Amino acid sequence: MVKLVKDALHYVTDRYGERLLACRDPRDAGRPIDSNLAQLDLNSWQAVKEEFTRLLTACYVIIAAFSGMRLNEVLSLETGCYYEHEGWDAATYGWLKGITYKLEENPKPGEWMVPPVVEQAVKLAARVTAPVRAKLEKMITALEAKLEDIRYLDDSLRQKDAETLNEMKKHRMALF
Repeated sequence: MVKLVKDALHYVTDRYGERLLACRDPRDAGRPIDSNLAQLDLNSWQAVKEEFTRLLTACYVIIAAFSGMRLNEVLSLETGCYYEHEGWDAATYGWLKGITYKLEENPKPGEWMVPPVVEQAVKLAARVTAPVRAKLEKMITALEAKLEDIRYLDDSLRQKDAETLNEMKKHRMALF
C-alpha cells in the first residue's frame, strides 16, 4: 500500500501530471509535441495516453487513501467537489462533497476532511477527464435535439432515448 501511494504521489505532487497534461493542448491544436515527449522520457502519443490512465488512477488512489472514502463514494465525486472551510481554530481545512453509502440504506450526501494533496488530485482528475465531459455534453445536446423532433416513428425508441438522456445527465459533472 505504501509503494502504491508513493507512486501515486509522484504523478500528483511532482508535477509529472502537469507535464503530461501539457502534451495534450499542443497535440489537439496540431502542433508537435516532441519536446514534451522528451521531457517525459516518452516516445509516442500512445505512451502519453497510457500515462493519462495511470495519472487518473493515481488521482483515485490519492483521494481514496487520504480521505478514507470507499469506491462508490469516490466515484460519486463531481467537478467542484473540493472546498475549504475555516475551522473553529481559525485554520483552513479541505473538504470533499460526495455521496456516502456507509451504514446507509439509502445513499445520502457526505463530506470528508482531506489534506491539501487531495485538492491537487481532484484538480488533475478534472483536467484529465475534461475532454470526456465535453464529449458527453455534445452527446446530451444532440440527444435533446433529437427528442424535440416530433417525427419520432416509435414511442418505445423515444422512451429509450429519454432514459439514456437522463442517465447521461447524471454523469455530466462526474470526476471519474
